[in-house]
Amino acid sequence: AIAGTELMVTQPEINNLSVEATGQGKQVDVSGSVTANAPGGLTVNFSGSAGLATTSTTTDANGNFDLATTASQLGDVDANVTDIWGNQASASSTLMVMPPDVYLNAISLGNGMWQFVGSVSGMDAADDTVQLSGLTSATATPNANGSFSVTVYLGTDNPMGNEYASATDVWGQTGPQQVYAFY
Repeated sequence: AIAGTELMVTQPEINNLSVEATGQGKQVDVSGSVTANAPGGLTVNFSGSAGLATTSTTTDANGNFDLATTASQLGDVDANVTDIWGNQASASSTLMVMPPDVYLNAISLGNGMWQFVGSVSGMDAADDTVQLSGLTSATATPNANGSFSVTVYLGTDNPMGNEYASATDVWGQTGPQQVYAFY
């Protein structure tokens, strides 16, 4: 070693930490990058209230990371990395998904039978559940494009009152209620 020479080590940083639902059940994509003197091959560890199934990944030669995994719920994802000199960095991001919206219509089938049809918009609508309440209670499961249909007996071809629909997504979020008014 040369006397008076000092090794300068830059503190690592986690940049652009992002966590996004993929629209496939509770699958998420966690990505970002690590800036460090030697960014390749570093282990990035994850924790936080979102409860990721896979809790670590390794950076590529440029310090980038991208992890496809499952979250148990919406919430925070914390990332931590330690460089080859033992210096640590952390960052946090929040997994958020907008609650689903529902559209509802009714079709008379005659003899007191009615078909409630509609659609759910939002990420991965096929994993959502539609709850009907008001004149009758029923549950429907949307198909891959978000459409649903449920047939019920209301006892009359001219019902009076309201039927309500709301959709709950795979994350447990219930969107705004839609009203279909019979009059």
